[in-house]
Amino acid sequence: NKTFGKAVNFVRKYGLLAGPSLSEFEKFVSDLSTRVSQQRAAFDEADIPPEYLCEMMADIMSDPVQFPQSKKIVDRSTAIRQIMSSDKDPYANTPLKVEDLIPCP
Repeated sequence: NKTFGKAVNFVRKYGLLAGPSLSEFEKFVSDLSTRVSQQRAAFDEADIPPEYLCEMMADIMSDPVQFPQSKKIVDRSTAIRQIMSSDKDPYANTPLKVEDLIPCP
């Protein structure tokens, strides 16, 4: 949301778009901001059981996995990003590989 706002400012500052193209881009960013706000509000109002939420990102999980040492359950994409950045279980601070992740039903 903020990133697109910064993009509008950047485009204006450096004159990358002008006239109708700039107006269309600004409208796109405005519409995007509105939709993001609506989605966040809907997500906040939904009564989602905690077991469906990633313990690290608080997003709805589509492919839950468990860290073997800490037993924390997160979405696979989040776990893989964590492993790629540090090769560790972020909760237990122990070495971890993608193949060590335990799939959850």
